[in-house]
Amino acid sequence: MDALRKIVLITNIPTPYRVPLFEELSRMLQVRGFALHVVFGGKGYARRNFQIDPSTFGFAHSFLDGSKVERADVEKTSFLYKGLGKALRKLKPELVIVSGFSVATIKVFLRGIPYIVWNGGVRSPYRKDGFLKKTLRKILVRSAAGFVCYGSRARSYLIELGADPARISVGINTVDTSFFSRETEKCRKLTVKADGVKQLLSISYLSPRKNITLLIELARQLR
Repeated sequence: MDALRKIVLITNIPTPYRVPLFEELSRMLQVRGFALHVVFGGKGYARRNFQIDPSTFGFAHSFLDGSKVERADVEKTSFLYKGLGKALRKLKPELVIVSGFSVATIKVFLRGIPYIVWNGGVRSPYRKDGFLKKTLRKILVRSAAGFVCYGSRARSYLIELGADPARISVGINTVDTSFFSRETEKCRKLTVKADGVKQLLSISYLSPRKNITLLIELARQLR
């Protein structure tokens, strides 16, 4: 039997909401004659202390040494992806899917391997891209084989950087919907009130960009 052609996906760390996605992606690619291998920059960092057992992952994967630059704002933690070049030489991928415009994206670009940018970034009032950063991103966009983005705003941002709209696919940012459907139903059964009062649940970081003030105003109106 011929060996499956290999696709490598590079991202920072494993998260509970990405693992099911990678498992499904691996399954779908295998049906089409490709083998997926996910390379993680590390196992975690200060803001993301998930308890995940890699031995349960339903896809091929490996970890780099976790080297990173941490700033006062943990949102801006940057992984260095040390050892990525060695990993790519060993894996010999036909194509690389790389998350955003990271150090990993630059390293893949410099190695001349065809790559797809998987982007969730949007133009944000909370972040200003300097001239050098925007120029670098335009270069990476110009050399990419294609793009996958979370939604319409991420798509618009890629087009602003020079991406060909015809090469952009919108892959909605999602979670393990079956898991949350089951768990939500369990919560409903535990919190049913005789007076019929509805329960409103939000799971989010309390940061300005999450726009929690809108949710608070909604709760005020509902009350």
